[in-house]
Parts: sequence; structure tokens; C-alpha cells
Amino acid sequence: MLPPQLLYQGKTDQCHPTFKFPEEWDVHHTESHWSTSETMQRYVEKVIVPYVEQIKENHDLPVRQRAIFVFDVYKAHRGDELRALLEKNYIKCAYVPAACTDQLQSLDILPNGVFKRTMKQCFEDWYADETATQIRKGVAISDIKIDLRLLL
Repeated sequence: MLPPQLLYQGKTDQCHPTFKFPEEWDVHHTESHWSTSETMQRYVEKVIVPYVEQIKENHDLPVRQRAIFVFDVYKAHRGDELRALLEKNYIKCAYVPAACTDQLQSLDILPNGVFKRTMKQCFEDWYADETATQIRKGVAISDIKIDLRLLL
């Protein structure tokens, strides 16, 4: 699986948590925390292109060997600049039609569903533990503060 891109809400790196993320992760920010055409281009340059180049090298494939990436139809995935960047790097785009990712996007068919359910349960357990710890320390329920910025 490719390294993730984490987007925080803000205008500078100051909005990022003080946590040492793995070097290969693309940790960045936007004013809204939503993916944009610019953040997708950044992800392609930082993660996708190096990944494709490494696969070609590992399998002794020519530089011009084409790769294919499957995207959903989210606006940030369809921009002309992004498609040009992918094409320049011999990467073709395939788009899963809207409302069909759960049936046609391979990761959404099984692993992501299991992953999302597991993450939800882990979050609920963690949040309950954090809340209980603060209550045991005498913090009033109305004063409980839990930093959610590191949650993925």
C-alpha cells in the first residue's frame, strides 16, 4: 500500500502536530484540510511517481513503461494539470464512476471496510480510556480536553 497523505487545516506547517511521522508520508496542509488539485500534484510527485519508478527499476522495465492508477471522480483527481503530470510520467488514469467505489475500487471492496470498522472500534476504545483517565485524575467532565489532531 502506498504511504498516505495527511492534510491538516491551516496555512503553514505550524498547524501540523509535533509528531515525527514516517519520512515517506506526505504531511501537508490546506486552508480547509480538504484535498485540492495542488495537494494531489504534490502527492503524485512525492509518492506516486517515485513508487512507479521503483517498481520499474525492480522489474527491469523501460522508463516509458506505462502504469495505471485508479482514482475516484473527486474534483482534485480530475484536473488537467494533474493528468498532464501523470501522463508526463507515463501514468494513465482510470476513474471509478461516482457512487461505485464500494463495488469497483479494489481497496474499498474489502480491506478498507474492515480497516474502517477496526479503526472506529480502536478510536472508541482509546477515547473512552482517555476520558476515564482524566475523570480518575479529578478533571470535571465539562473540562475534559482530548487532542484529536493526531487521529488519522
